[in-house]
Amino acid sequence: MTMMFRKETEFQETEIGKIPKDWKIEKLSSLATIIMGQSPPSSTYNREGKGLPFIQGKMEFRRMYPSPTMYTSRPLKIAEEGDILMSVRAPVGDVNIAPYKLCIGRGLAAVRFNSKVANNLFYFYYLQSIKSRLENLGKGSTFKAITKKDLEELRIVYPPLNEQKGVADILLMVDRGIEIVDKTVAKLERIKRALLNELLTGRIRVKEDDGKLTFYKETEFQDTEIGEIPKEWEVVSLEDVSLTIRTGPFGSRLKKSELSESGIKVYTQENVLKNDFSLGNLYISYNKFEQLKNMEIKPGDVLLTIRGSIGYSAVFPEGAERGIIHTNLAYIRVKIGLLSPKYLSLLINYHSSIKSQLITLSSATTLGALYAKNIKKIKIPLPPLHEQQKIVEILSMIDKAIELYRREKERFLHLRRGLMGVLLTGRVRVVSDVRDVEVNV
Repeated sequence: MTMMFRKETEFQETEIGKIPKDWKIEKLSSLATIIMGQSPPSSTYNREGKGLPFIQGKMEFRRMYPSPTMYTSRPLKIAEEGDILMSVRAPVGDVNIAPYKLCIGRGLAAVRFNSKVANNLFYFYYLQSIKSRLENLGKGSTFKAITKKDLEELRIVYPPLNEQKGVADILLMVDRGIEIVDKTVAKLERIKRALLNELLTGRIRVKEDDGKLTFYKETEFQDTEIGEIPKEWEVVSLEDVSLTIRTGPFGSRLKKSELSESGIKVYTQENVLKNDFSLGNLYISYNKFEQLKNMEIKPGDVLLTIRGSIGYSAVFPEGAERGIIHTNLAYIRVKIGLLSPKYLSLLINYHSSIKSQLITLSSATTLGALYAKNIKKIKIPLPPLHEQQKIVEILSMIDKAIELYRREKERFLHLRRGLMGVLLTGRVRVVSDVRDVEVNV
């Protein structure tokens, strides 16, 4: 599909801002019928598919279409396929499109545009773009709500119908691109979860033949205290394969008053949980660092959360700022010739037996925390080092692919915001004639 654009130069001032001279302002009620939701009796709710799908409010909304989980055998207020669904009770102003006939509860309104004069998809995007105006319509001190009259009186732009359709088609193309990326990411994440389970338990093995990675199904197992593992694997304790296991400074060793905004960085649980070591602005002085020097972490150390959110791990990366661990972390410095740090981090995060051990060991302590002496006791499966490295490599490749697609989604979202900003305000027009203009979005 070929789209042609021109930059608008002639505008008019209106009560809702500057719009092109040939656009109009209309009340929503002149273009659409508004149906306010009403909740059916709770005794008619079911999950067996009896009656119509029922949505009460925004909770079931997704990017464009809601995902109902409830049905009602006695629908009272009905939205037809293509109606714009709007949240009218706290929160106010979110919109979706009805994918099929469904019942709406009192938290929603259905806006049914007259297809002879208005394009419902254009107004789906337009209503998204004026969410702040819709929120300001909300009344009530505790829970904001929009009335039917508020919606009927709402002033909205009214471009020519063919232009509405052109704008909607462009924005829909972008949304379809986002949807494809989302589906690809979801598929890659499913593959990753399946592979994680199989590779970390040894049910699927990996080897390299002539530079190519080959997967094969394991057939010979041994029973161990952490479950079945391949016969050639070992079960070892973390103490057996680590040089140092140390927990962060506790109690009086690091007081809150000793934290500052400069000096040597203090890494916290947030860095591990988000796997982002650029976060945080807690520091200690160089003098204090001399007292806590044995808490310093080195690239390749495996960090472990030991209080609160227990049992999450990340590997401290090359190039990260010099620092120590906070009270709620431990570091494990592995014997590199025996154990891959990234493989150990995968085990901690995803292996069910290791998770169970961490929970059991922490719950056995008074404060519900992990201590170094207990971390040392944790049993892990130990494949040959080259196999550990291949497992890490495979999962890392999937992670990189996921990250690339997420960046692609961010580019789509940036494009979408830019296009909505210029197309829905008429600053850039979708036209049927050719005018050579430069459009920056």
